[in-house]
Amino acid sequence: MKWAVLLSKNILTVFIEGKCVSDIKLIHDQMLSATLYYSGSGGLVMNTISCVDLALWDLFGKVVGLPVYKLLGGAVRDEIQFYATGARPDLAKEMGFIGGKMPTHWGPHDGDAGIRKDAAMVADMREKCGEDFWLMLDCWMSQDVNYATKTGPRLRAL
Repeated sequence: MKWAVLLSKNILTVFIEGKCVSDIKLIHDQMLSATLYYSGSGGLVMNTISCVDLALWDLFGKVVGLPVYKLLGGAVRDEIQFYATGARPDLAKEMGFIGGKMPTHWGPHDGDAGIRKDAAMVADMREKCGEDFWLMLDCWMSQDVNYATKTGPRLRAL
């Protein structure tokens, strides 16, 4: 957080102060161009630029008296469905979510035993949640191609 504040105050401010709030794309492009060399296309710098973008859209909406979704072209749906992330998708279902994403605890270093444990965990949660509930796994970028291609077919039937 400290670095984001320093970045905003010391580098990005020059592209924001004194500019017309409706020039959101220009401000974004200038911030991006000025930081691309040392930030690449991600990380803290992009997160900070995204925060500035959101603040500018919010401010512009307040200035013109419109909600941001109308500035972006209007509503495209009447409601939004959400899933929850956590170890207990069954609790997410009780709270009204359409699905739950739970962490896997095993990976390539666990071999076939890990795949069996993942399958048992998913089977247990499927039984608790029923067929009409989305079940997803958060693998924490820990699976390699071999492990994932072995795990997928085991879980597909669940």
